[in-house]
Amino acid sequence: MRKHNRSEHDVLSKSLSRRVSHLMVQVLSKFEEVFPGEAESPDGRRLKHDWKNAFNDVIRASRDELNDYDVHYRPLRLQDDNILAMTRTLMETVQSISFDIDDAEPSIVIKVQKSKGRVLEAIRSEFDCGMIVEQDDVLSLLIRGTDDIVKSVIPIMDKYRLSDGVRGQYRTWRATVFSRYSNGGRNG
Repeated sequence: MRKHNRSEHDVLSKSLSRRVSHLMVQVLSKFEEVFPGEAESPDGRRLKHDWKNAFNDVIRASRDELNDYDVHYRPLRLQDDNILAMTRTLMETVQSISFDIDDAEPSIVIKVQKSKGRVLEAIRSEFDCGMIVEQDDVLSLLIRGTDDIVKSVIPIMDKYRLSDGVRGQYRTWRATVFSRYSNGGRNG
């Protein structure tokens, strides 16, 4: 496994362990609720012990199995209904998104705190274009140029449910970009 993916691997491993542990607690609580007398009998205690062992075996097996995979954090994911969803981490991380067109060059800028650079790098990787610049404690992903915007950014952004405040800005920007693109304003 490559070194830079270690933190993503660890985050995923902890997340899976938390989910399995939560499921174990729910199963044991439900058992005690539905069978209050049986839960404290010798057979009930043995059953609860076996269930705990089974859940812990799942946690251990998932940790071992994850070592066989190269894990990459992907903050954008496509849902079954073809809508692009952002992970909670991404929504909490992004400070601002701005859509601009100056000198006939469309651009999008996504800003995050410097400490959240991993998320911004994952977004850049998802779009497969752009560059990250640092200013003070803020990192900005800048994607500029009609071809990159039309071929990489817009197809992904069209699938994402934007908030009411950003949706209007995005639609206006998108229409302007396509208007200029269809009139031959291609650049990279």
